[in-house]
Amino acid sequence: MSEIDMKKIKIFPVILLLCLFFSVLSPAALALDDPAVTAKAVLLADADSGRVFFSQNADERVYPASLTKIVTVFLAVEAIERGDVLPTD
Repeated sequence: MSEIDMKKIKIFPVILLLCLFFSVLSPAALALDDPAVTAKAVLLADADSGRVFFSQNADERVYPASLTKIVTVFLAVEAIERGDVLPTD
C-alpha cells in the first residue's frame, strides 16, 4: 500500500470517533427535560402503537377548534392530491 493510503486508513477511525463524540454532545441529545409548553393541554402519541411520548393535562377537556382546522386542511389537501376535488371547488 502506498503512504497516502496508509494515512487515510489511520485517520478514518479518528474522524469516526470525533463524529460520534460530537453527535452525543449535540443539544438535541442533551435535551432530557420535558419541553416547556404553554398550551392548556398536550398529548403527543404514536397513533400506531399507542405509545405516549409526552402529555400535559391530557385528561382535561378542551375545545378542539385548532385541531379541527388542521385536520380539515389535511383532508382537503389529500382529496386534492387524489383528484377527488379541484382546488377551485
